[in-house]
Parts: sequence; C-alpha cells; structure tokens
Amino acid sequence: MTQSWFDRQTDENDQDMERTDYIFCHEARTLEDISLAFFEAVIDCFKSHRLMADEIEQLDQLVREAKKPEVVDYLESLGADQNPQEFPELKGGYMGQPKPGKEPVPFAPGIIATRGSFHSSVSFSPDSKEAFWTSDETTFHSRLIHGRWTKPVQHPDISSGDVPFISPDGKKLYFLSQEKGKSRYSREMIGVMDKTPTGWSDPYLLPDIINSIPGIHLQFSVDRDRNLYFGARQNGTVVSRIYNSEYKDGDYSKPMVMDNLKEVDARSPYISPDGGYLIITSNMELKILFRKRDGTWTKERDLAEILGLSGDCPIVTHDGKYLFFRHVAGEKHIPYWVEASFIEDLRKETLEDGK
Repeated sequence: MTQSWFDRQTDENDQDMERTDYIFCHEARTLEDISLAFFEAVIDCFKSHRLMADEIEQLDQLVREAKKPEVVDYLESLGADQNPQEFPELKGGYMGQPKPGKEPVPFAPGIIATRGSFHSSVSFSPDSKEAFWTSDETTFHSRLIHGRWTKPVQHPDISSGDVPFISPDGKKLYFLSQEKGKSRYSREMIGVMDKTPTGWSDPYLLPDIINSIPGIHLQFSVDRDRNLYFGARQNGTVVSRIYNSEYKDGDYSKPMVMDNLKEVDARSPYISPDGGYLIITSNMELKILFRKRDGTWTKERDLAEILGLSGDCPIVTHDGKYLFFRHVAGEKHIPYWVEASFIEDLRKETLEDGK
C-alpha cells in the first residue's frame, strides 16, 4: 500500500516527529486548529533559512495533509490539548516579527498568514501601534497596547470593507466599501474614517467626484498632501488603468488616467508620502516609476529581478524601511515583506540614467 506523506515522514525522521508530537500535544488546542499547529511546527523546521515560494507551497500541502482524518486520529491518540487556542504574545514593532533582509519573506507566518487568503497587504500606522488588513473578505485590526499586540478582531465599522490604507500622517484610514445591498462584485467606493482621541470616527465616503468613477477596485493610496491614486476597471472588463486626483484647498479634482500609464493595464498603486515614486501592479508584477524634476515620470521598471517574486498590493511602511506586498504561495495570497532600501538606490540610478 502506498504510504501517505505523513507515514513517510514518520519513517524517515523519527526524531523530528518526536519533536512534532511534543508541539502537537502542547500547542494544538482544537481539532479544527490542527492545521495551524502543523503549520507552526513546520515553520520552526525552516527557521534555519528563508522560506521561498516553492517551500511555502510545500507548507500549504502539509496543511492539507494535516486535515486528513488519519492525521486527526493520530493527534487525538497523542492526547492533543483541545482547549481554545491562545493568540501568541507579540511585542515590539511590526508584531514583534524578525526583520526581513534583502529577500522577501512571509510576514507573521503561522500567526496571521495561516488560514485565509489575503485580499490586501498589511497597513501599519506611522507609530507602528495599529495594523489593518483584509483576509477572507473581512477587515481585521490589531493594536499594540501596553507593549503587546492584541488578538486580531474584525473591525466593527469596516469589517466588510477592503484594502485598508492608513494615511502618511496617521489621521485617516481609507478603505474600499461595497455598495449597500449589492453583491461583492458590485460597485466599490472609497470610504474613510478620521482619527479621534478615542479611536476612529464613523466611516463616510469620499465625494462623488471620486466615487462616480466606475470600476474602482483593489488597493489605492494617498501621499502626504492627500493626492489620491487608484485603479479602476475599464468598461466592465478586468483591464485596469491608474487614476490620479489632486487634493487642493479641501477639494478633490476630477480623477484622470495618468498620461504615462494610459496604455498600461495596471492596478493597486502605492504612492510614496513625498509623491516621489509610484509602485504599481501590472500582469501580477510589481513595477516602479520615479518622478522627475519637471514633474513627469520615468518609464516603469520591473521589480521582479530585485524581489525574485511576483506580487501586488504594495505598501511601503511609513518609516520607509520595509515593502509589504501580496504574493501567491500555494493556493493562497499571503503578505510578504522585504527591506526597502533598494528603492532609494534604484531612484538614484534611474534618475541619473534619465530612464
């Protein structure tokens, strides 16, 4: 009879399985959380080197394997603890995660990047004390309180929102809102909440001059002057263009397709706080453009050769240190992050070359 992956691993490495048995017995809380415990155990085995996309796909296979009845029965026979699982104690900036280097790695694997498929990157506040993201069509929120990150919960006001983005000054939280009473594929509009002394205000929509544009979809962003950049599908198709609306004297201008990108199928733009560079997604590849002194833009440059991965929904942290983006690993979109110092190096090189 053909052995399952689980049986083969048991035969091939009894010591590793003994260690895994211990983890399951002491960390697995409920049978429906077995996949999480399995994922975390395997993550530990990979700590000696960085996880790349093919390895994440293997982990996804392990999670599917862990859900099989024979595995559940095996864990039951070990006496796995079935009490409710506790959220781990996370301290410090960026949920206490080890900082990435020049190669992208999954963000918080086994913690937030485990079960659901992400529909956004992770957006942190400028003081790194709040984080928002969308997973499984739900917007989650976590806060750093008394030095410890809270268990992620659905945000009560925008739980059904999408692609949250915190402004560079931390005073506004933007998100995509579905038209009430419609399906998830209906009209999407950009909403916002204002920061208050006690949290966030009630949500409201941006003016019609913005939300009357049909086809708004996926991530958008604003610079420190609140100039808005977003993608919108064209004529009911999946082909998208990048729009820009200037914010001046308290009003938005009519959004216009960016001239330099009018022939480019692009979406999920990230504009830097100073407006000096723009990262877009085109054909599931991240590309970057830099603003010249005369206000025009350089030609887009592909970041795949630098990152080694495809992706979308780019966000650079407010301190400029890290780039977050979504990447397809296995069957899921999960958040990755990477050191962002290459952006300034690339800016100097690009502007010097006049590209």
